Amino acid sequence: MKVADGSMLVGGDAMMIPTGARVETSWSRVYASLLGVRERVKMAKYLLEVNYTLEGVKGVLAKGGTAREAAARAAAKSAGGSLECFYFAFGGTDVVTIADLPDNTAAAALALTVAGGGGATVRTTVLLTPDEIDAATKKKVKYTPPGG
Repeated sequence: MKVADGSMLVGGDAMMIPTGARVETSWSRVYASLLGVRERVKMAKYLLEVNYTLEGVKGVLAKGGTAREAAARAAAKSAGGSLECFYFAFGGTDVVTIADLPDNTAAAALALTVAGGGGATVRTTVLLTPDEIDAATKKKVKYTPPGG
């Protein structure tokens, strides 16, 4: 249920979710779905750069690119997220994808599972919005440089 400040009260144990907040659990999406809330909970974005091993390339040759995209989308969904995009690429990276995932743990689980399958390696980069960088510039950090 929505409360006066635009936040949402979820569940019998009163979990407050401010509008636009990043929530570090996939349960928030379940509660929101059950309550019929249309606004999606903002998830973190990750750039996943994938390189196929010889075994992985053989898999792409056998089943095609759309099968790999479907497998990647299913993997992201099983980690509580989704893929914003999926592209094959020339050069040093075979696949580039941007994933929306609940948190760093989900991103690590996805990357470890893919790499552990033996068909690919994954390089994961956390993506930040301009608003997040603006907020970072306003944080005061105490730091002494080397030799300072």
